[in-house]
Amino acid sequence: MARGAKKPANPLAAASQVLFHGQFMFKKGRGLGSLYQAAQIESFRGIKQDISKTAYAALIVEMVDRLAEEGHPSSGLYHLLIETLLAMDKGLDAEVLSAIFEVKMMAVAGIEAQLDGCLRCGSSEGPFHFSINGGGFLCKRCCGTDLYAIRLSHAAERLLPLLNILTSRESATFILRKKRSRKSARC
Repeated sequence: MARGAKKPANPLAAASQVLFHGQFMFKKGRGLGSLYQAAQIESFRGIKQDISKTAYAALIVEMVDRLAEEGHPSSGLYHLLIETLLAMDKGLDAEVLSAIFEVKMMAVAGIEAQLDGCLRCGSSEGPFHFSINGGGFLCKRCCGTDLYAIRLSHAAERLLPLLNILTSRESATFILRKKRSRKSARC
């Protein structure tokens, strides 16, 4: 509870806004605690000034809110969220960052995709299809077992496993660099 935070002159007004990254001091009470001090670390102005970026940022914050366990802090999840928002704020493609974040959040949701070989036989030889039902790759011998498996391009086969290893910023930079080089090759 931040008493009087809706009043513009209150020093806690900024801290009660969406996408406020800061340090907070509060007094724990019987029910809700009382916020009495906040110091801003990052304002995310670049995100707040763009409605599309704001929507993508809201999506990733909502994912964290729904998937994080209350009362169980996760520094890895916190750093992933902040890293993604900072990259978005600096101008990297919000849609790409959001997709990368979603892939990384699959592990938190308990549905991490198997991307190191075929789900059925373990083969690491492509071409691969992606099985949504199975949650991972199917080789060309096994793809007939899932009628809804999606054929992947060679680039997607190589990129999906990297998304789990690279940071959001590294993944987005890599994807956007490839995207720009394909556009310039067409000119």
